[in-house]
Amino acid sequence: MTFLDPNRVALERWDTLLAEGRRVVGTGGCDAHENAFPQLLTDGERADSYRRMMSWITNHLLVDEQTPAAYEAALAEGRVFAVFEFFGTPEGLDFVAEQDGTSYDMGEVAPVGATIRAPLPAITVPRPEDPAPTISLHLLRAEAGGAVEVASATDAPLEHTTTEAGAYRLEIRIVPEHTRAYLGNIADDLIRELPWAYSNPIFVE
Repeated sequence: MTFLDPNRVALERWDTLLAEGRRVVGTGGCDAHENAFPQLLTDGERADSYRRMMSWITNHLLVDEQTPAAYEAALAEGRVFAVFEFFGTPEGLDFVAEQDGTSYDMGEVAPVGATIRAPLPAITVPRPEDPAPTISLHLLRAEAGGAVEVASATDAPLEHTTTEAGAYRLEIRIVPEHTRAYLGNIADDLIRELPWAYSNPIFVE
């Protein structure tokens, strides 16, 4: 299942298109067919129920109002985070570039020298006794064949002043230790650094 590992083929293709100057908006989706895991789980639903599978990957749109027109504009302009909700909902998602008092959102063009900032998102751990996950932020610049990491931060906000033009996007990764109690004897095999959220790019020119 792709949510357990990065979809490197798709990401490399996306980065290549962005590096060529194409403004390609990235979104998340679930190829659900309700035909793979018929076992009933404790909630009485199939393991692969449409409700369950479709809630695991969501798209967070940045909008000023909750209307169909605002949603369509956010998608068209690339103001979208793709999130793997399987690990929990990231609270406080943001990704902006700033210079001289002007802010630039995903999909917008910022000048070289702008500072890119992303806060550390929070997560609600189901039980107080569960260990906290490790959350890391990775700022990538798109290049042909795959992105180059230009800055990162672990369990802290990220800040980077740009010196090169390019399409900059954010990957948020998680080591989901908070799920250990629910995974039994397969916890050590499954708990590792995994993708949690992908931003769309800010273009620096």
